[in-house]
Amino acid sequence: MLILIDCKTSSILLILMKISLVLFLSLYCITCIAQRTITGTVTNNSGIPVLGATVLIKGTDNEVNTDFDGNYSIDIEEDDVLIFSSVGYETQEISAGKNNVINVSLVSGITGCYFWNDPTHRIKSMYGVNYKTLGIEFKTRWHQLNHLELNGRITTNLESNKEIQVETIKPVRINGIYIKPGLSFHQADFESNILHKYEFFITKDFGLGADPHQHIKISTGLINYSSSQRLYYEEVGYGIEIRKRVFRGGFFFTTGYTYWEGINEVELKGDYNIRYNWIVNVRYHHISNYEEVSLGISYNLRNW
Repeated sequence: MLILIDCKTSSILLILMKISLVLFLSLYCITCIAQRTITGTVTNNSGIPVLGATVLIKGTDNEVNTDFDGNYSIDIEEDDVLIFSSVGYETQEISAGKNNVINVSLVSGITGCYFWNDPTHRIKSMYGVNYKTLGIEFKTRWHQLNHLELNGRITTNLESNKEIQVETIKPVRINGIYIKPGLSFHQADFESNILHKYEFFITKDFGLGADPHQHIKISTGLINYSSSQRLYYEEVGYGIEIRKRVFRGGFFFTTGYTYWEGINEVELKGDYNIRYNWIVNVRYHHISNYEEVSLGISYNLRNW
């Protein structure tokens, strides 16, 4: 009798174990089906990838950060809501739904109004120490023209010394990587030191925030240079420029070097965001006998 009871008990236990195993496997499969991986790219409103942007599942501690090219990957469930955020941008919330790819364009935090068809716009006044010049510099970007950017600078002492520089930049995407090729023309005449410079360059942003970005720039071009000492050069050159945030806060330092075979060109710039969009600028530029130090203050209609 005892043996019969043990057998029945064993059979019941075996059945219960099978039922439990089936329920466990069913729940596991349901969970696997419910969970999936979402990928995507986070860019700013200029189409530039945002490095280090946070992608967070709302109501959890599950988050990831975007890589150098703005890409991310995160495991989610269908009912999850993703929160996209980064310094200098407005936070966005997007329901995952049944999407497998979610690309997001973050909008810069705005502290001013827009001019000229909603461009990013900056204007700067400058004073040249060595040649006693006054100048103005502007930067503007038109979203309606596929984010075409135009920068210009003019300085003069209202007599013989003068400088003009114009450059245009157009962001493009090649194999998923955003770069900014551009053309630049620079003309200067300071106490018979005369230069004409034509350059083609490619810039790659790698910084956080909207404007300006940390970047690296590679350039090549042609220079015509003559001085009061009857020196004359017409050379092809190659250069590199790096812009980097050097301290916590809004201080950026730019260093550039161009080798023109017969002469060397060095340019150093510092920018410090003193309050909201007010920026103090210092610039040092040296080519052979031409050497200039300028001080400036600029106003940016968008956050750094």
